[in-house]
Amino acid sequence: MALIGLFISSLLSCNSKEAQLNIQTNGKLTIIDTSNLTENLTAFTIKNSDGFYPIHYIGQYSDTIILRQRRIPRYGHGEEYFGDYVPVPDSNKIAIVVDTAFDLSYTHYYENYLAESDKPVIDSAVDYKAYPVIVRNLTDSLLYIGDCWDWTNIVRQVKNSEGRWIDIEIPFKYVCGTGCRPIVLEENQIMIAKLMRYKGNYKIECRLKLKLWNNEVYSNIFFDHIDINQIQERM
Repeated sequence: MALIGLFISSLLSCNSKEAQLNIQTNGKLTIIDTSNLTENLTAFTIKNSDGFYPIHYIGQYSDTIILRQRRIPRYGHGEEYFGDYVPVPDSNKIAIVVDTAFDLSYTHYYENYLAESDKPVIDSAVDYKAYPVIVRNLTDSLLYIGDCWDWTNIVRQVKNSEGRWIDIEIPFKYVCGTGCRPIVLEENQIMIAKLMRYKGNYKIECRLKLKLWNNEVYSNIFFDHIDINQIQERM
């Protein structure tokens, strides 16, 4: 707790925008979201059917977890396991929970590369409404659950008027995945990604589906709003 207090103090000593920490507690878990906290968050408008689940934390479970402002690096974690056999999860090995008690945000930065620089320059930023997706390794061994800094292989499902679960997203795929980090959870580790909350006024039952090869794992069921067209387009 002393280290967490020091971290918070260091952020509060910076400019006022970065000092707007979003600290929320549900039960025994406190999440400190360091993404921009604004009063007018934007609902996510779907431009295609790709799922988008940026990962903001991988580590041991704690009663207080700090989510980095930007998603985890595309490279640098899990390379030591790349090339080795790592089991994929089933419903007995992993738990996926969308916790709607936490109102988080995701800051998406729009960047351009200038000819005179090899580093991106931020043009603008938009803050989107989000829920945390908490993933826990229930085993005493490694588990492979995807690749890169966005959680691929996962989509949102909704229950239609006939009572059937249908996908309203397709798994995100990179044009080039060279060098992408494998996402591997160690024993007792958790991962927290962010689920974008869609723009729409149609409230419906939702869940997430993780598919790796022939294995499928589902999250808890939760309610959220979507655009009705997202269902009609899948019919």
